[in-house]
Amino acid sequence: MREGEENWVHMPQKLHPAQKPVSLMRELVKATAAPVVIDPYMGSGSTLVACIRLGRPCLGIEIDPVFFAVACARLQEEVDAARQGTLFPAAQAAD
Repeated sequence: MREGEENWVHMPQKLHPAQKPVSLMRELVKATAAPVVIDPYMGSGSTLVACIRLGRPCLGIEIDPVFFAVACARLQEEVDAARQGTLFPAAQAAD
């Protein structure tokens, strides 16, 4: 069983059928040198969540209005959390 926020215990319902772990997307985003990360198949927004956590500029595109709304809500929560900060910064860095 995976550790972290996307463990089945912490997230019993996926937001998208092909949802990727944010921790995986974070490592892939770190490996890029592009000035802006573009995700043309945004789905639930895992790549963009990773970008927000890394402070990287990003752009997402999603054709399905339902998943677009899911991604927008998820990204807004992530931006709000980033602005507010956390009580445990070391735990957030381990994501």
